[in-house]
Amino acid sequence: MGRFNIFYMAGTYDMTKVEKSPAKRLPQYGGAFTACLSGLAFGTILAWTSPAGPLLEDGSAGFPVSTYEVSVIGSLMPIGGAISSVPTGFLTDRFGRRTVLLSIVPILLVGWGLIIWATSVEMMFVGRFITGMCGGSICVTAPVFTTEIAQKEIRGELASYFQLLLSAGIVLAFVAGSQLNVFYLSIVCAVVPIIFGVTFFFFPETPVYYLNRGRRESAIKSLKFYRGKDYDFQEELSELEESSSERSNAQESKWDVFTSKHGKKAFYLSILLMTFQQFCGINACTFYSTTIFQSAGSSLEPRYATVIVGVMQLAGAIVAMLLVDRLGRVILLGTSAAAMAISSFLIGGYFFIKEYNLMDATALSWLPLVGECVFVVMFSVGYGPVPWAIMPEINPSRIVGIVQSVACVVNWVCAFLVTKFFPELVEVIGAGLTFFIFALIGTITTVFSFKAVPETNGKSLEEIQSLMSR
Repeated sequence: MGRFNIFYMAGTYDMTKVEKSPAKRLPQYGGAFTACLSGLAFGTILAWTSPAGPLLEDGSAGFPVSTYEVSVIGSLMPIGGAISSVPTGFLTDRFGRRTVLLSIVPILLVGWGLIIWATSVEMMFVGRFITGMCGGSICVTAPVFTTEIAQKEIRGELASYFQLLLSAGIVLAFVAGSQLNVFYLSIVCAVVPIIFGVTFFFFPETPVYYLNRGRRESAIKSLKFYRGKDYDFQEELSELEESSSERSNAQESKWDVFTSKHGKKAFYLSILLMTFQQFCGINACTFYSTTIFQSAGSSLEPRYATVIVGVMQLAGAIVAMLLVDRLGRVILLGTSAAAMAISSFLIGGYFFIKEYNLMDATALSWLPLVGECVFVVMFSVGYGPVPWAIMPEINPSRIVGIVQSVACVVNWVCAFLVTKFFPELVEVIGAGLTFFIFALIGTITTVFSFKAVPETNGKSLEEIQSLMSR
């Protein structure tokens, strides 16, 4: 515990003499932001292939890379992410959220190092697989850490940092890739995890993790760090002890927790949130963005079009951060899904008219561009960040790492399926009908969001547990 002494001098706690004081929020903002710098690193991992692919085919790497090999480089990232997600959940629950996040840094640097100094395409394959594994681990761990250090009043805002910085990482990679070659683009991406590791090192583990491991004194120290030394932590500590299941369910195994009414309900909701997040069509919409811009008569180069899409995602994430604790999770989810459904319908309608020559579509050339912009922004307002915020809230703390890992695997698999089969579906039935399918899924997602997802805004973890057990 000595590494935390630069922020807080450990001592003996006399709870009867603690002067009541409002909790400080700056340490919580700092902890959440630095933890979610891992999301910035993940964003660069996600986006790297888009600018790097054409550069690799043009010989930027210094050795020949075929179109097929570029596709393999791209696909190895989600495969690595899916493989690492499940063990990360167990490691997070066993060794701690902070420890796992920090251990990702050297592994990620090895991956980027293989890409930066690659002398063959095989080295890039291995490097891309390793960075993908690190990305999967980040998805599992960072949202849990952020949720567990936050007060209920700002928990949604802090949880939205993950999507915000992920979007910023995508923009960073797109901008760097539009100006630099693969070597320097990869160096820029490799610098991000270094910044994350150096800044995050000085923040302690979450109090929830310590309570789950039976380390009450460590939990108190963590609470005092994130709330301030004069904060009266007794009430919050009591609530955290209840929600951790450490006192009331000490003899209950993780399997018992998982198969309880609360555990099963939270698990199914988590899986559905991840499934709808991908099947709403965000990756397809992003994948088709160049064609949509061209259909709208835009003369922008594809590399600049992708930058615009990335900036729109970032703008939406900023809006989500400002609204999630004011409007609530359900409103943002439902509104986001409805807007994406309408956008998909508009994009699909334009392409359907054009493909079947129902009328002159020239006058409607603005429609796909507007639909694309609305879709991307509204995804980032709701279904981008909110599922990551809700999952750690609704799941029992003793199994949240495991559930988060399984949900991440589902997310990776769904993303792969959409990305893989979207072009083939467009070729077989046309872009119009394909986007109509996404509109239908968006409609179903809207109903699911308003009817099945519980509102967790402003509730303590204990209150959420009670809500989920009904």
